[in-house]
Amino acid sequence: MENLCTLDFYQNALIADSKQIPGLENESAVYELIKEFISQAASPEFKFLLSADLNSALFVKYYNFLMENFTEGEGHVSVFLHSELNSALLNSDLLQTLNGSSNKNLKLSFYVTAERLNPEAQTAANALKAEWAKTLHAGIEGLLANFLNARVILNVNLDVFNVYQTYDLLTEVLKTNRVYKSTFRDPAVYLHLESYVQPEWTSLKVLNEEDLPMFQRVQDFISQNLWSKTQDGIGFHPENEQQLKSIAGWIQETSHSEKIRIQTQFNQEVEKIEKQNGTVFSEVFPQLAQLYSHCLQFDPDIIQKNVIRSKKLLDSVSPSFCLAKWTTSTLHLESGTTHSCHHPAVHEIKQSELKNNPSALHNTKFKIQQREKMMKGQRPSECDYCWNIEDLSHGEVSDRILKSAAPYSIEEFGSIVQNPYSDKISPRYIEISFSNKCQFKCSYCSADYSSTWLDEVEQFGNYSTGSGARTKTIYKEEENPYVKAFWDWWPELRKNLHTLRVTGGEPLLSPSTFKLIEALNADPNKNLSLSINSNLGAPPVLIDKFIDLAAKTEKNKAIKKLDVYTSIDAFGPRAEYIRHGLKHDYFWQNVEKLLANTVETRLYIMCTFNALSLTSFLPLLEKVREINIKYRNSQRVFPLDIDFAYLRHPEYQAVKVLPPQFQSYIEEIIQHLEVNQWLKTEEKIGFLDYHVIKMKRILEWMRQEWPPETLFLQRSRFYEFFSEHDRRRKTNFLETFPEMADFWTGCKHAYELKNR
Repeated sequence: MENLCTLDFYQNALIADSKQIPGLENESAVYELIKEFISQAASPEFKFLLSADLNSALFVKYYNFLMENFTEGEGHVSVFLHSELNSALLNSDLLQTLNGSSNKNLKLSFYVTAERLNPEAQTAANALKAEWAKTLHAGIEGLLANFLNARVILNVNLDVFNVYQTYDLLTEVLKTNRVYKSTFRDPAVYLHLESYVQPEWTSLKVLNEEDLPMFQRVQDFISQNLWSKTQDGIGFHPENEQQLKSIAGWIQETSHSEKIRIQTQFNQEVEKIEKQNGTVFSEVFPQLAQLYSHCLQFDPDIIQKNVIRSKKLLDSVSPSFCLAKWTTSTLHLESGTTHSCHHPAVHEIKQSELKNNPSALHNTKFKIQQREKMMKGQRPSECDYCWNIEDLSHGEVSDRILKSAAPYSIEEFGSIVQNPYSDKISPRYIEISFSNKCQFKCSYCSADYSSTWLDEVEQFGNYSTGSGARTKTIYKEEENPYVKAFWDWWPELRKNLHTLRVTGGEPLLSPSTFKLIEALNADPNKNLSLSINSNLGAPPVLIDKFIDLAAKTEKNKAIKKLDVYTSIDAFGPRAEYIRHGLKHDYFWQNVEKLLANTVETRLYIMCTFNALSLTSFLPLLEKVREINIKYRNSQRVFPLDIDFAYLRHPEYQAVKVLPPQFQSYIEEIIQHLEVNQWLKTEEKIGFLDYHVIKMKRILEWMRQEWPPETLFLQRSRFYEFFSEHDRRRKTNFLETFPEMADFWTGCKHAYELKNR
């Protein structure tokens, strides 16, 4: 006699001991076959395979009949819940109709497949299931509470829609296993993880690298809570860790072309859903907004679509209308100058305009005049960068259209057009510097942006190369009328602000930076993204004060997010030479202190990759990876990121000035980045595709050689500047960069030839 009896609601049949009754509606025949099986089988096992169109009343009858008639021996009942039935079958009303605890002879196993989220949902509440993880877990707890001799085998098929809530589900599963542990159910909830889903565009293969940390967060939680690592021995099975490693390997096997194909399909399917339902996908699935935005680039028509939409709106006003003139602003308060985007030159903010209207920091009379020209279809001369592009015969798209298409700009279109000449427009995006006070003298900086550079220029005069010269009048912060006007404007400005980025100088040397963060804690703006650019070299008392405020801002949820941007371009003494004033060990100490005392705040290194960066860049990358391993947590999978942009000015400090043999350093850097891509490393901490791509671009640019006369001139200037640099700052190039001795000699020779 076989010991397996299957009630198959999929095939509508009962099979026991090779006997089969087609049509489960024949109740008397089903009862007889169950009785016969109970009397003959040793240690019988019963399987209920439940289909999507299950007659739940019939299931309850057969289940309760089994419980009432199995009176001797021991058996096992497995109930397989179809994914589409979870919400119904885990409903407490149904549970109450089952004789869950009346038969101690039968052990119960409920096989639950976590139902997948619905990408075609019309509302966020439906799509995200009020909280898919919370609802599913509540049902599981209902099973365990009502069936004291039951356990749950939970199958979670990870996809792009549920991976964002899986971490929350796992935390609840771990708690549940501690509450409901017994001899039979250890664990009470046994977990199985996989990620082989259809359609393919909903699988984890569609995720971009910036989104994969959500999957990494699940991996980390499982690895940190294996049963062998927890004090009470309750945790996840090692198989779960292996399952996730297999999924990671499966994702990693996705070729670049395959990923683009899947992401293209994702974009196409989402577009269909939006058209069918009249929904905005990024509002229904806000966690996937960044991914969707990325996938849009693979729509061959997306640029044209955005351009057409933006241009159509702009042209409805005039052919020269640009929203950036209203919605964005860069404020150099230390010099009393401003511009909207980075293309026009800065212009003076007249103090007389600020007396009764502090928003004139942005709405200067000069800027309003340029807006008026745009409204009338005239072209402001300061915007010639865009006009030159638009006058080309190749249909080129200028930044006038692209910047206007930014979400925070385009959504202001209606209100701006209604009142375009207002002198009280509140910008959505602001970059601001309160002071040029800075304790560093980076070799590529200037007296306009560093007070220490300014002191040097005032003592020794300008460098003969012209680098670093002062071009502006600088106001002291404590006496600055522009800073006062900003604080007068702040109560109104903050209301609609989308992004605020504080630059310098060194912001942590500015009292206004701390005043700003304290103001946001006192009066939160949960829609604001705040960024602080800091060299992290301020005195300890200011570093500690800033870190305390960052932690407080996180705890209070005072803003949408806080990002800190810092800079280092090389490693050890070479880094200190480039960024004069930097104390290398103190810098890394402060990096670690910031990450150790915050949970969500992310830190970004902005590396200005220059000729002096190459020879010590590998240890810098290793340091970044080491810190990421040390400070990664579930909220911050990549706590420290690094971005490298190649320096273009002053030209003599660019990588192009170096001989071809130095290209091998960049080739080694690229190899290191590729070998340590995050999915390839054991710790799943490393670098992303865009790191590799950017460094390859730098190498490609370096290989585009200057004409011989340009190269000769720039090498001459290299020696001219750094020899003077060594004299003024008591540094020694050859002691710091002995590997560049031959290059230094060549530059010296060029300088001597030029100055004969």
